Amino acid sequence: NAQITGQDILCSSGVYSVTSEATTINWSVNDPNNLVSFNINNNQITLNQTNPNSYGIVTLTAFYSNPKCGSITVSKEIEVGIHPYHFTNATLTGETYICGSQTYTYTLSSISHPCVNSINWVVSPNLNIISQTSNSVTVINNPFNSQYAGLITASIPNSNIQINKGVWVGVPNSNDLTIQKLGAYDFYVGTWT
Repeated sequence: NAQITGQDILCSSGVYSVTSEATTINWSVNDPNNLVSFNINNNQITLNQTNPNSYGIVTLTAFYSNPKCGSITVSKEIEVGIHPYHFTNATLTGETYICGSQTYTYTLSSISHPCVNSINWVVSPNLNIISQTSNSVTVINNPFNSQYAGLITASIPNSNIQINKGVWVGVPNSNDLTIQKLGAYDFYVGTWT
């Protein structure tokens, strides 16, 4: 039943240990990308993430022994930081248009990571943030900006991960719209809006 105990995902710092009657414990950390620093205290080792924006895998190995039972080696793989694959299904849900002075709420879904406690919200200049929570933001049209294309971005702290949603803001001026006929498409009165 020999094993290394501790979290499988290291956010910033974590303590790992082995439970045994060992008289000698030697720790080693396989960390080719220099993701962590460490401090050893007999049967415990503390890992500290060196760069909050880095991510990857380190392997922690403990070799321990005593005169009666001999020696044993156990290892544990630890994910360090926030790996982007945790967010491949993350989406921003909400309306694709923002009209008048109404408020619209957008929610970040399909995220679950022990290192993510908050979200940084950023919007394009034609939007204003009314309120925000850890997984949602409420916005309104900025009346002093006439751009039509808007963008809402959820940024994951301590990472380069961003989830974006494009929105249409306001009603376009007819001078900004053109119709181009492509191929053999026909337009009929009353069938297009």
